[in-house]
Amino acid sequence: MVTLISVIIGLVLFSIVKNSRIDMTSKRMLKMFVVYWIISIVLASIRILDIFEISFYTFILVYLGIISFSMGFLLVGRKRHNGMTFSKEDFSTQFEKIAKNQFYQIIMIIASVYIYSLLVIFFDRIMLYGTLYNVRTDFYSNELYGPFFQQVNAFVLRPLWFISLPVFSYQILYKRNLFCLVLAFYLIGYESLGGGRIGYIRIALGVVFLSYCVLQTFKRQKRKGIAIIVGSGALLFVLLSVITIARTEGIGGDGQTRQRGVETTLEHIVSYTACPIAAFDYSIEHDYTNLVGGYQYGKLTMTSVTSLINLFSSRIGYTLPTLPKSFGEQKQDVLIDIAPEHNWNALYTANLYYYMDFGFLGVIIFPFLFGMLISALITQLYRYRSITLLMIVSYCLWCMLYSVLDYGFGSPYDLLTLLILYFIGVRRKNCVTKLSCANDNV
Repeated sequence: MVTLISVIIGLVLFSIVKNSRIDMTSKRMLKMFVVYWIISIVLASIRILDIFEISFYTFILVYLGIISFSMGFLLVGRKRHNGMTFSKEDFSTQFEKIAKNQFYQIIMIIASVYIYSLLVIFFDRIMLYGTLYNVRTDFYSNELYGPFFQQVNAFVLRPLWFISLPVFSYQILYKRNLFCLVLAFYLIGYESLGGGRIGYIRIALGVVFLSYCVLQTFKRQKRKGIAIIVGSGALLFVLLSVITIARTEGIGGDGQTRQRGVETTLEHIVSYTACPIAAFDYSIEHDYTNLVGGYQYGKLTMTSVTSLINLFSSRIGYTLPTLPKSFGEQKQDVLIDIAPEHNWNALYTANLYYYMDFGFLGVIIFPFLFGMLISALITQLYRYRSITLLMIVSYCLWCMLYSVLDYGFGSPYDLLTLLILYFIGVRRKNCVTKLSCANDNV
């Protein structure tokens, strides 16, 4: 019954989005958001991987979050008519100016050398332990790369990642030169530092965002686009499988090990899509709200804002209250049972944050506000045609899709970078002052 309702709600929402009179970029971003969430709900409702039965109340909360976000998104998006699009010429000069900037090129080369020097430590530790799992433990406990890595990562490597992903996406789509290779080395190396897998998907999504949501690169070459998508998807799957083998089977192995790695990768793709909803249901059933001392009234959802303020206000002895330590311990460190032979931690969907802040109302209010905010940023992107705003919207698309797994707006360092990029973007002189004129030069 829940599966049928999920499909019906999904079809209705998809139809509303498809027939809405909004711009192409917004429409495609919202379609991706709705489709991924509905797939997650359907897989959870059929109890794939033998996950325990999920309460109908939990599904209602999830439905409300999706609908609320979509309504907030469309409410602001109605100001952008469905004829509005972007063209390559809107951004090509800016992208090429950055890519040809010698200072930026030197910085990227130095940063890449630094990252790969860290990867030497990373692989040495893998050879010492014989498995990637223990190395990741060292990484998250800040024992792998030394005491200064966190600061270098927060204020140098991560901001460079924000800038370089859209530049790389443009280069790989239209240039494919030597500097494109440098950017690829940087992005792949950076995402390899922790031995994770999801970062590689972020790189792929950055390319998808620019080519599909913004520039519609393969509109007239659909066969070429499909071939590139299939080939890139296959390479991405192979990379994910290799990392999965290293994490679960250790270094080395025979054909059977590789086969098990492929099977485990497929299982992980399914579990990362369906199981966060099961974990969210577990948090409601076991009253996580009470475990952290009651509703947090914004401390969780607004953690990036309060933490960023505290970075500066702590120097004068004043700090705002942030999320309780017990929340992180319960979410990250405690393994929960969501299936007879399946433990879980960390990923509870973004709804966990909204729910633990304001309960039922939080799941309605926060997604609605985020939908309005992201849609307003797209409006600004149309107005200014700035690649720094493009970087922000690309990040927002990731957070939209990542909400199926977890809350994506939690880092104060990411927020600081986003604010800087925003103020650079809105200072761009050759902006389009009226949205009704935004399509004139397309």
